Amino acid sequence: MPSGRYLTAMDLTNGSSLWRINLHPHLYYSHKARVFYHIHKDVVAASSVTGWAVLAALKNGKEFWRKRLPGEICLRPAVSDKSVFFGTCDGYVWALDRLTGQVLWERKTPLRAVGFTCEDNRLYVLSNGGDLYLLDARDGRKVWERRLGGKWRGGFLVLSGGTLYAFPESGRGGYPYGTVEHFAHALDSKTGESLWAVPIKD
Repeated sequence: MPSGRYLTAMDLTNGSSLWRINLHPHLYYSHKARVFYHIHKDVVAASSVTGWAVLAALKNGKEFWRKRLPGEICLRPAVSDKSVFFGTCDGYVWALDRLTGQVLWERKTPLRAVGFTCEDNRLYVLSNGGDLYLLDARDGRKVWERRLGGKWRGGFLVLSGGTLYAFPESGRGGYPYGTVEHFAHALDSKTGESLWAVPIKD
């Protein structure tokens, strides 16, 4: 559970804190803090707008590594069996070695990423300009690019049964301002071929 500077794990039987990780060690005003996280099997990847990236054990919060990336991290990370992926607000996608935290590669995208998901050696990246990329997770090479359209202030990518689903973040305000109309999309996860697109009005 993200709260202020910390990512906290709680015991659901009594609400007690099991462990917590400080993602803003040099930030003293918690109202400026924002924490993102993703759970994958027995680990949790966490990051902050101040650029800190952490991989820790889900059971006890023990940190395997901690690294500070240049720029602000602005979306939930993604985790594979070999790598951990982060996106910074300046449009860079970063791949870090899951064991050591060393940077494996970095790739500049035209616009800021707002959604990640990965499977095997495939990393899917959704940008706030409505572009969807498939990158080779091993080296960051672009495999294909598809134009979904619209302005995405946030989005969720879900893989299921060979299909990639892209859902817009709901809620008012943010970017663009006011009421937003988007589409939910389904694509073939290997080819990027569009299967359907359904309008969703916010």
